[in-house]
Amino acid sequence: MAAPAPHPALAGAVTWLFVPAVRPDRYAKAVAAGADAVIVDLEDSVPAGAKAEARRALAEAWPRALRPALTEAGGPAVVVRVNARTAPEFAEDAALCRELGPAAVVLPKAESAQDVRAAAQACGAPVLPLVETARALVDLRSVAGCEESARLLFGGVDLALDLGVSDDAALDSARADLVRHSAAFRLPPPVDGVTTAVRDPDAAARDAARARRWGFGGKLCVHPSQVAAVAGAFAPEPAEVEWARGVLAAADEAGAAGEGAVARDGEMIDRPVVERARRLLERAERAGRGGGTGNAGSIGSAGSPEPADWAGRRVGGAPGGSAAGAEGDRPRGEPVDIAHLRDFIAVIDSGSFTRAAARLFVSQPAVSQRMTQLESELGVRLVERGPRGVVPTPAGRALYRDAQHLVRQFDRITQDVGSDRHTIQGAVAVGLPTTVAVYLAPALFTWTKRHYPGVHLQIFESMSGYIQELLHVGRLDLAVLFRADDAPRAGETVLYAEELYLVGRRTGACPAPDAAADAAGGGAVGSGVGEVPLAGLRGLPLVVPGRRSNLRDILDRAFADRGWTPTIAADVESLGTMTRIAESGEAWAVLPMSSVTALMRTPGLEVRRIVDPVLDRYVAVCTVSDYYEPRDAVSAVRHGIVEVTTALGAKGEWPGIRLAEGGDGPD
Repeated sequence: MAAPAPHPALAGAVTWLFVPAVRPDRYAKAVAAGADAVIVDLEDSVPAGAKAEARRALAEAWPRALRPALTEAGGPAVVVRVNARTAPEFAEDAALCRELGPAAVVLPKAESAQDVRAAAQACGAPVLPLVETARALVDLRSVAGCEESARLLFGGVDLALDLGVSDDAALDSARADLVRHSAAFRLPPPVDGVTTAVRDPDAAARDAARARRWGFGGKLCVHPSQVAAVAGAFAPEPAEVEWARGVLAAADEAGAAGEGAVARDGEMIDRPVVERARRLLERAERAGRGGGTGNAGSIGSAGSPEPADWAGRRVGGAPGGSAAGAEGDRPRGEPVDIAHLRDFIAVIDSGSFTRAAARLFVSQPAVSQRMTQLESELGVRLVERGPRGVVPTPAGRALYRDAQHLVRQFDRITQDVGSDRHTIQGAVAVGLPTTVAVYLAPALFTWTKRHYPGVHLQIFESMSGYIQELLHVGRLDLAVLFRADDAPRAGETVLYAEELYLVGRRTGACPAPDAAADAAGGGAVGSGVGEVPLAGLRGLPLVVPGRRSNLRDILDRAFADRGWTPTIAADVESLGTMTRIAESGEAWAVLPMSSVTALMRTPGLEVRRIVDPVLDRYVAVCTVSDYYEPRDAVSAVRHGIVEVTTALGAKGEWPGIRLAEGGDGPD
């Protein structure tokens, strides 16, 4: 399960001030110190015997001293450093964070993607991994690539201890690793570690300036006196600001003349130079050194506009405000052209203005002009050019999701208005996970053709995580998805429940379930399906879907509830590949009975029902009812999915499922 979206201030935060959780009398001072983020520390600054006291102090002071900072405009982001995931205090720290709702949690000793994912699930917040061990450096790729990682933090003091070095220069390669991995996985620049010389602000300034040259975007502070020194070191100098303004002005002139690279003061100005100038001005604006250019509404401009919603007002500003400098301060709240949204979607999907133009059958300058108009209409910068092409800004990602819904809804309306209202017809896009599609897709196709010949089915088969994403962004009308429970949800009807099984073969290369599992019964499939307690899966090499899948989430949660971690040999986004690996004897798979039936007669293969606890998952048909009332064609196909599933289950033609009670529920 993905963590909530990071607080918008976290990506650009430069100064990060620690305050011990056990000292609530210092909370207000920390919030008022001017730092971009305040880290309430439950770990190193709290004595071992005072952990419970620190949690109580934080819980009591949070509503009056810290929560307001999260909601005030310009207030610092308040995050909590929990104890390491392997520490006995972690579970109680995580429960407290889930209750309080900090902007993020700092996870010390973060050494793997599993650590980050487990912390995000337990704390209910984005994770800031603190890289401070040799093992973390070895597995830095997985830590940085984990979708729950919001930004990397460098723990230089603990890392030096772990490596056995005393010279700070020996950590330079580690710093470079953090910068490279942050850039590779499109994370914000990492945050440098603390300067322990708290009585020497100049030391913090020197260290911060060095970190900035290395490519870091901020620094941890252990005393309020360090905040101003660090902020000043990261702020661009006036001469740098002037250079950046000149670069962008020259680039704008070259673009208007249809030229690419251009020379200015003996310097060749091309895309990387322009991007460096833009980022420098964004830093200057955050630092209050006049980085704005009066062109916040255009692509590649220096401004760093505030977040916006799509109702024609700037967050934190007055309704109906203006986008500074965009086309002469044109009024906000004007209608957005649906064609501009189509162009925007094409640019994001293509990652290139040129490829988007070819896809839209228009010229590249026309696409660029429309994008500029769209940014002016909304008052935010939507895209930026990076090493891998055009990528959306945070505001662009939000609009991309909503724009797909808007365009799709517009197409639905156009189709409905132009169709014969006395018949049910039109295209219906249905997403089916592979384990479901095997049984449901053929029968649903037959049912639809028989009952609604005017409906054109579009069936997308993939792993469940991808299907859920397609539904969320509006590319599907219906999807069959997995759930951890059968709680009622808007737009969903539970179809059935199914249990999970362990499948594999005993070989010398692949360990078997432990003695506890054997005592529970089970053996070769030919003698019947056995059972295995969840404890029997500990240490087994498992091949399971990736972290976006419901099956993986169920397994991770079941293990985490008992303080265990599953041994994942590989993330496999293919049912066929998982079953083949299980048959080979190299690893074990966790699958539902509907996927196991075809393997039942394979000699030597074991199938065991997982018990103690039984791992159930529920399967539901879902619509995106938060965005639109289902069309007649969608409602018809949704009813067909329920009817076909019920018929297959009642006849025993869909093995291993327990049909839900109550039939078809409301939309």
